[in-house]
Amino acid sequence: MARRNRENEEVMVVHRDDIFANGSWMGINPEFSRLLKVVRQCHKFLPRFGKNGVDETYTTEWLQVIPFGVLSAQEKIFSYVKSNRSSETRLHGERMIGIAGHLRKRDTTDYGSLIGWFRREWCEEIRYEGLPFAFPIGVIYDPSRQVSAAHLGFAFLLMGDELSVRINAGEELEEAKWWSLEELTERDQKEKARGLLGIDNWSLEIMKYLNNNPDLLAS
Repeated sequence: MARRNRENEEVMVVHRDDIFANGSWMGINPEFSRLLKVVRQCHKFLPRFGKNGVDETYTTEWLQVIPFGVLSAQEKIFSYVKSNRSSETRLHGERMIGIAGHLRKRDTTDYGSLIGWFRREWCEEIRYEGLPFAFPIGVIYDPSRQVSAAHLGFAFLLMGDELSVRINAGEELEEAKWWSLEELTERDQKEKARGLLGIDNWSLEIMKYLNNNPDLLAS
């Protein structure tokens, strides 16, 4: 989501004691349904920006809930670079394979589900014909860097048919392109060799998962 209504934005969070009640992890937790139930029962909404905002304080006590949809078609994955227009400044210049964003309070009333959230987010950022089949991958947590330590990613693989995506004008996605897993890995290595940021850590976790589950990308 681009910089809109920053002062009044409240986002869904869940306390780390609730989400890690059965023990902490790093990487992808396959218990998608159980952890989604925890979020449904224990979430609250807190300001994202401002003096006490969860983004400004870098809190890891309240984890921000992020749907993370990876769009695939014809054995390729949709990829893009976060532009400097993104409200998440810590991701500027990183290549990603997931359409991601915060859950706002109206998402739970206007849309009512994570899949409904994708409809809203896609209308804001991209255009893709229809809503692809959604396969839940798992829940990502990676405390190895400041930005991901404060977020919890509910990751889906969104299986489409066509290699056709249009980026909405003024949005925060650049250098959008479809790549195979092999091409993405090569691109990441080349970008990092040139001193660029390359692919973000959540996307690398998903790529590792898909490498271990190649049938998910089979045509």
